[in-house]
Amino acid sequence: MGCVAMNMYNAGHNVLYVSIEMATPQMWDRAVSCYTGLETNKIKLGTLSEEEEQQFQQKMKEFKQKPNTFSILDAPNVTVPTIANEIEKLIDAEQPDVVFVDYLGIVRPSEKGLQDNLAQASVVEELRALARTKNIGMFSAVQLNRDPNKTAKSKTKGLERLSRSDVIGHTVDVALQ
Repeated sequence: MGCVAMNMYNAGHNVLYVSIEMATPQMWDRAVSCYTGLETNKIKLGTLSEEEEQQFQQKMKEFKQKPNTFSILDAPNVTVPTIANEIEKLIDAEQPDVVFVDYLGIVRPSEKGLQDNLAQASVVEELRALARTKNIGMFSAVQLNRDPNKTAKSKTKGLERLSRSDVIGHTVDVALQ
């Protein structure tokens, strides 16, 4: 999803990337790799060829001169109000046109004590309302947990929590699978 966010940035949009699982430095490494088209490890280890180094320097110079913004919010234990507060902070600089939430399944609902499916629906509804209120695009990946004890020969293949996808599919404006 990071490369999709970077493509939106390349297209001239102000992007806020909410990283719930990865720390900001790790996300920046991935974003730089997507932007430059170079391997993350080669950049980090300094093993770029001379041609790749020139490409890296040119792309980073270009990145710094772009008028739009690419911001990362490193937010473990995030709720939708946390994301809304970050958007408000960024409005002083440049309001994001698009927000990527990586990933939806671990955003906590504002209301405590909701069961799994209701919690997920609540988060989706809150993000949807935030996107409409701020007039921004909101993207999120969803990863459904599967029972690791199920084997490949199992008839259900660990699909016990796929009902969450029904909640998401009925709540979001557009779903891509």
